[in-house]
Amino acid sequence: MAQILNAFNNQPHATFTFMKPTIKKNINLKNFNTFKLPCIAENFAVLSEIDELEYILKRMPHNNIFILGKGSNIVFQKETIQNVILNNILGVKIIQEDAEALILETGSGMAWDDLVNFCVLQNRGGIENLAAIPGSVGVAPIQNIGAYGVEFKNVFVKLLAYHFYDKKFIEINAAEAQLGYRDSIFKHELKNKIFICSVQIKLIKNPKKFNISYPSVQQYFEEHKHIELNLKTVADVIRTIRSAKLPSLNEYGNAGSFFKNPTICTEQFDSIKRRFPELHGYLLPNDTLKLSAAQLIDLTGAKKLLHAEVACYSKHPLVIINKGKAQGHDIVSFAKEIRKIVFDKAHINLEFEIDII
Repeated sequence: MAQILNAFNNQPHATFTFMKPTIKKNINLKNFNTFKLPCIAENFAVLSEIDELEYILKRMPHNNIFILGKGSNIVFQKETIQNVILNNILGVKIIQEDAEALILETGSGMAWDDLVNFCVLQNRGGIENLAAIPGSVGVAPIQNIGAYGVEFKNVFVKLLAYHFYDKKFIEINAAEAQLGYRDSIFKHELKNKIFICSVQIKLIKNPKKFNISYPSVQQYFEEHKHIELNLKTVADVIRTIRSAKLPSLNEYGNAGSFFKNPTICTEQFDSIKRRFPELHGYLLPNDTLKLSAAQLIDLTGAKKLLHAEVACYSKHPLVIINKGKAQGHDIVSFAKEIRKIVFDKAHINLEFEIDII
């Protein structure tokens, strides 16, 4: 690959000398997932350079490999996993640049929020609304992460991946990735078939316009008119809003939003609203409405569901928390019970946003 630049000092890494990665045995993944759930990796390797991938794969059957990033979107329900590769491919480099925009390529193991911080500090706009989202860069296209009026697909150009079955590197562009609401080809045709190595995004240089249309963001700036509008303040405001309603990982194990916001037709919305007059719907271009899963959990009373080690977070019912001693099956059972209550009372089936392993 071309020279990779360190994301924070913009200096080249030292010349890479290949060292065989160590395959460790029986590693507990409790500290490698944000729910803090125990799970034993029978074989465990840290991947720091793409050049190491072939060596690791020869020692781990490709049909039994689990790629682990920051562990922020998973529930380990299994007690053991045969083979785990921890993605630690870092670095940022400029692929293309002109007077108005540039394309960055980022290692897939880099923390997403580190990338946001880097771009904000460099005054490169496009992902500032996605500040404070946990997880790695490699998960961004899989989930098509989104928040506060922006989705990853707004900046995505293409990615480099290794195909386990074809045993070769491939490029997948934005159209081929089929990015939708928390959805992509990587959850369907290419699920468990590829490893995302690096991701390219297009950013605006020294932007003058900012997306603050999301209601809570707009309201914050209206109430704090003294705050100058720029990339840093947009990211800071979003961090403030998120921290006010989401639990710290130091406080409770969690994976953020557990369910997707459902989309329904207008007739179904009218029917549900007769039972729940407070229900809000956000009209979409195709004459459907997107509902707040959090509001549905609240209005149906599902947020009051009791469990010894699992609960809905008091400030945000869409977030399920591990009180400290929960197992994976406790989390999943609790989530299924919430889904049942919402379906029984509102006739809407909530989809998991989280991957159950």
